[in-house]
Amino acid sequence: MKRVIEESGINAEAIVGIGIAGQGCGFYATDKGGNDIRNAITSADNRAFPQVTRWMEEGLNRKLYSITYREPSPGCLCSILAWLKENEKSSYAKIDSLFLMKDFLVY
Repeated sequence: MKRVIEESGINAEAIVGIGIAGQGCGFYATDKGGNDIRNAITSADNRAFPQVTRWMEEGLNRKLYSITYREPSPGCLCSILAWLKENEKSSYAKIDSLFLMKDFLVY
């Protein structure tokens, strides 16, 4: 916050509040140094649709539901991670910490 205030040129005393809100899951990952690995993937992104389709064909969605009480969708973290593992192996290998996008703002 300090850096943002300094770079904006706004008088910090003029700030009366800061709010953070978010929706959905999505994905944001950092490496061991806390550096971002790649751009975030929002929960509206459907690139993991093939993974979810495959899980449904294999019946894995039922097993996931019995654990999480939630059907997998392309925008949920487990689906995005599966896509990343299959399509961006070097990014996947660097992951140390995972955040939902809105949680990264708080971090």
